[in-house]
Amino acid sequence: MSRAGVIAGLLSLGLGSLVGPAAYAEDNVPADRPQASSVGDPSESETTTASFSVQSVDRTSRLMIVQSADGSRMTVRVAPTVERLDELRKGDQVELDYYPATVLGFGAPAAQAHQAPTRASAPPLGPAAAQVITTNGRVRAVDRENGTLQITTADGLPQTLLVREPAERRQLRSLHPGDTVVVTYPQPVAVGLRTDGST
Repeated sequence: MSRAGVIAGLLSLGLGSLVGPAAYAEDNVPADRPQASSVGDPSESETTTASFSVQSVDRTSRLMIVQSADGSRMTVRVAPTVERLDELRKGDQVELDYYPATVLGFGAPAAQAHQAPTRASAPPLGPAAAQVITTNGRVRAVDRENGTLQITTADGLPQTLLVREPAERRQLRSLHPGDTVVVTYPQPVAVGLRTDGST
């Protein structure tokens, strides 16, 4: 007899209290309950994991520039809960759990159309309070097939952005290295960090 059948029989005998609630809940998990997506398919609301080489560390602002194996570079804010930032040096190899930057839109938002792009506060993203950044960026590389855009921001920092929405994907087709673009995205936030030999 299945576990569900056993539980039903016990309930009919008034013995349901002998069966722990966890056992009952196990058989009543909705089949269509969302499952965590794979690491290889991150969105703006979930973390991804990847290996990088450290290019520079600003311990005061907790900003770190890292480079992936394919040469793309990213400026990531390291969450206050992440330890060992003070130990990192240029050239160190690290594995990060982080919230990636996904393009929210191209062009200055209507409320900012009359002024220079600025950094604005935004609701927390995941466990760390990320900023939504609107900035001028110089295009360094465009990968239309995989939907990524590499830019150098107005303050000279490298950033690699995911481009997911159809409207932004269409705009990606018109961008080329050397172009200047106004783009809005949440700042990448690292919530986990491991170095060689760390656990």
